[in-house]
Amino acid sequence: MVRKDNIKHINGRLIPGIRYSVGLNDGKEFRRACYIGTKLLNGKPMMCFRTVEDVDLTVNPSYMSFIVEDVVEIIDVTMEENNLIK
Repeated sequence: MVRKDNIKHINGRLIPGIRYSVGLNDGKEFRRACYIGTKLLNGKPMMCFRTVEDVDLTVNPSYMSFIVEDVVEIIDVTMEENNLIK
């Protein structure tokens, strides 16, 4: 069961529905992975993503090297917001 995080990008939290590039400490990188939320596995919170190829990705935060927001996604959202305001 994945818990949807209702808190926006506060204190370094990820925003559900936004795409990120996710890098692991073994050198593997997953690009354009949409953050879904967190779930517990053996009592430890795991970060859940879904890739563009529709593959579910569950990551232990201690194995995470980096997370970068997908700039294209941010630009698209900003442009949509601008069109709604006008």
